[in-house]
Amino acid sequence: MIHDSAKEVGRQIIGQLFDETGANTVRLPINEATVANYWSTYTGAINAALERGKVIFCYWPPKNGKPEDLKKYFSMWSTVIKKYGINPNSYFEPINEPYGYNTKDLRNLYNDWLTSFNVPKKNVILDGIGLAALYINPLGDDQRLDGTMLAVHCYAFYAGYVHINSLTETGWSNILTIEIGKYSDRTIITEWGAPMKSGLDYSVKKSKNDINYVRAMSKKINTIGAGSVYWPGLRDGDSYSLMEKKVTNKQITLKVTNPSGLKKLQESWGMPIH
Repeated sequence: MIHDSAKEVGRQIIGQLFDETGANTVRLPINEATVANYWSTYTGAINAALERGKVIFCYWPPKNGKPEDLKKYFSMWSTVIKKYGINPNSYFEPINEPYGYNTKDLRNLYNDWLTSFNVPKKNVILDGIGLAALYINPLGDDQRLDGTMLAVHCYAFYAGYVHINSLTETGWSNILTIEIGKYSDRTIITEWGAPMKSGLDYSVKKSKNDINYVRAMSKKINTIGAGSVYWPGLRDGDSYSLMEKKVTNKQITLKVTNPSGLKKLQESWGMPIH
C-alpha cells in the first residue's frame, strides 16, 4: 500500500513536471539508507517516473564526498541494478560530486563500479573531479571508462571562478568550455541552475551575473548538443526551484516559478520556442 501511495504521488508530481517543462528525464538521489530502509516505498516513485520517461539514479554520499563503507555502497548498487539494470530508460550515476577522491582513486572507483555491474556503459554517467566542476578530461582519457557519459556541474555561485560577480555571457560560456574539455560528445550537464523566485527576467540581455550565466549556459549546451538536467526541478524552500507545489485535498498542483528561466532551459534542450 505504501508503494502504491508513493507511486500515485510520483505520478502527480513527475507527470506535471514533465508536462509543464517538456522534460523527459528526472534525476533521483539514492544512498545506503534509502535502499536499506525505504526501498519498497521509493520504488513507487521511481516506477511512476519510468512510466513517463527516463530516470537517473544518482548516489549522494552522506558526507565527505565518498562512501563511508564501500561494501555497503556496492551492496546498495547491487539492489538498484538488480531491479532496474535491464531497463533501457534507467541511467546510473555512481557518485554525485566526488570531492572526497583524488583523480587516480576516482578513476579506480569508477572502473571497479563498471566491472561489478553488467549494465550498458552508455547508461552510466560519471561525475567529473571535485564538485564535478573541474576537468573531465582525465576521465575521458582513461580507456577503462570508454563508452560512459561524463557529467559536469556548473553554477554561478561556485567559488574559484575569476571575477565571479562580473562575468559576461562569453565568460560563462568559456568556463563551461573549460569544464567540458575535449569530450563534449560524451558530456551531460547534470546540474545547473539559478535563482528562479527572484523575479529575474532571463529573456532580456542585461548586465547582471545570474542573467549572463543562464543565457550563456542555455546557448552553449544547445550549441554542443549536450543533455542537461536543471537543479532543482522541484524542491521546497529552494529559491532555485523551477517549480513550486500546492496541495489541496490531497491533490498536488505544480506551477512554474519563472517562465523566462524555463524558456532558457528548454532552449538548452533544443526545443522549439514559440
